[in-house]
Amino acid sequence: MVVVDLDRQGSLTRWYERRPPAAPPLILWEGTMSDAKRAIAEIGALEDVDLVIVDTPPGLDDHPDSTRLLVEKSDFVLVPTTQGTTDIDSVVEWMGFLRRERANSAFLLNKVQRTHTRYSKAKARLNGAGLLCPVDVRQLDDIESTHDHGVGVCELRKSRAAEDLGCVWDFVKQQLALEGAAR
Repeated sequence: MVVVDLDRQGSLTRWYERRPPAAPPLILWEGTMSDAKRAIAEIGALEDVDLVIVDTPPGLDDHPDSTRLLVEKSDFVLVPTTQGTTDIDSVVEWMGFLRRERANSAFLLNKVQRTHTRYSKAKARLNGAGLLCPVDVRQLDDIESTHDHGVGVCELRKSRAAEDLGCVWDFVKQQLALEGAAR
């Protein structure tokens, strides 16, 4: 697996740098959106890469060529969002772009608080704008703690979030027709 950090914020890179030596190996490719073409070429030259996850900056309008190239090369684009109105406004616009580009894509609600009224309003709005992953990711402390330790939720003991993210992976596998892929 390759993780690509094209976000100047560098949170994926910092997460990777905290990974324990005994954790399953990953390859990190880091750069900026202007490096997207080079990232695609270099990762394409690697052998035995079955999954590439790309972290992009939240605002992609400043990089139209790189954004189009990444979308064109993607098998699936998962668009995470919180249930806040500002975030929903932004991702609905982004999904419009993805639909015009005919990208296989879906929204993913994360950091949700299911008891809030805003949650049901967010789901309704996202469902009207594109495909919404039927499983959302709750706002849980163990998700935040993954950043502290450089691990995924499935690598944490007794993670409550592992079920949420495992179900999201099941959805992604269905979208990509990856029937036998491990969870």
